[in-house]
Order: sequence, then C-alpha cells, then structure tokens
Amino acid sequence: MNCIKCECPELNDDDEYCWNCGYPIGNFCTNDHCVLNNGDPVPCPDNASFCSACGSETTYKVEGLISPIDFKRENQ
Repeated sequence: MNCIKCECPELNDDDEYCWNCGYPIGNFCTNDHCVLNNGDPVPCPDNASFCSACGSETTYKVEGLISPIDFKRENQ
C-alpha cells in the first residue's frame, strides 16, 4: 500500500499513519453525524471524493489529494 500524500510505498495494511510523512491512512467521511462515523469510523474507498452514505466530502477531498472523477470525459 502507498501513502496517498507522499506516495511512500512501504506501508502495511494495519498502519494507521504513514511512517514517512505522518499522514493518516484512510479516507473518511467528514460529517461527524454520518452513520459511517458512528462508533469506529468506517473508511470510504480511497478514490471517493464524497461519502456514499450522507454525501459529505471525504478527508482526501478536503485535503486536496483527490478530485471527483469526470466519467463523461473518460468515456468519450
């Protein structure tokens, strides 16, 4: 697994933070009241810009690490 921020290639599946840059591992919903954040936060997919449960931005989108995919452009 690679860090989304610094692209460090040596992360383990159970790492919570990148050992190189300290960035948290995992893309989460930013809405504290979302069902995905009720108890232990459930990560969103790494390429998700928005939460599929409530529509709020994800942490990776807020940090500017990802943008929504333009599927119309990709399919032309």
